[in-house]
Amino acid sequence: MVREGKAPAERFRGREKKRLGRSLALTFAPRSPVPAVGWVLCTHHHLMENLHHTGWVPSTHPTTPCGRRAPHGPRLFLVVALVPAAFIAPMGKRAPMIAVCGGGIADDATAALAEAVGYELGCAGAVVVCGGLGGVMEHACAGAKRGGGLTVGIVPGTQTRAANRFVDVPIASGMAAGRNAVILQTADAVIALPGSYGTLSEIALALQAGKPVATIGTWCPIPGVIVYQTALEAVRETLRAIHAVGQ
Repeated sequence: MVREGKAPAERFRGREKKRLGRSLALTFAPRSPVPAVGWVLCTHHHLMENLHHTGWVPSTHPTTPCGRRAPHGPRLFLVVALVPAAFIAPMGKRAPMIAVCGGGIADDATAALAEAVGYELGCAGAVVVCGGLGGVMEHACAGAKRGGGLTVGIVPGTQTRAANRFVDVPIASGMAAGRNAVILQTADAVIALPGSYGTLSEIALALQAGKPVATIGTWCPIPGVIVYQTALEAVRETLRAIHAVGQ
């Protein structure tokens, strides 16, 4: 039994501390600004219940003149106020999404190149979008994960389990080769590596959509496709082209 008159800090018990700790951890878990605010909006009710339980915040609800409970505006404001201003300031920005296209089977040299491209994109904070299967797609995703990036795989079939193990967000399109159009509409730019007709179609779709297309020592000469010599150069210049288009 909690005695009346004691300060809120004295009313904590071990279980209550753990509950509040879990709520705070959920609220501040995301690293990216937009998910952080989303988590705050989704978890504010749970957090406020725990604050009420521990005595930090009174559990009485404000009422309107009609006797009904007022909206939770003040309580929501309290939780949002806990989020550092730095989280909220850049909400209008998002990470660039780069499609890495290439063959479903890759030799050692192409696999190393794909992994290098993925790694540079991950280090730059870009999201790697691909067809989600093997070959160039798998090695690009592996590199992106090593660089700390996020990977999205849009697979041609109806089962997300078909995606390679380095895909964070598998999407089952059920569109077979038509999923190439989804990849290119999702991405802000394309880095094309050695492949076959499917990769060529992705290049064509990207050029038709007016999106930057880069390649490294292959797929040339194709008007509109810029050829680079290294993965670092291709990633740096592709991200710069996206930034220039966005201005």
